[in-house]
Amino acid sequence: MKCAMCGHEASRAEFKYIGPVEAGFRRSYRKCPKCEKLTECDEFAEDEKVGDAGAWGLKALGKKIKKGE
Repeated sequence: MKCAMCGHEASRAEFKYIGPVEAGFRRSYRKCPKCEKLTECDEFAEDEKVGDAGAWGLKALGKKIKKGE
């Protein structure tokens, strides 16, 4: 993913998810980790290979939360 403002390129997991652009949820806003400006992202684009984090950056969180707690 590339920031439209500063040109910073990184995986989607590094751009913080903010929310949907419209009700269809295909396009969403993500915040650039470098300049903190909002950039539109196609969430249905081909999944990126980002290691254990996943495109949403949530896999590490799942390890910390146990069912029933």
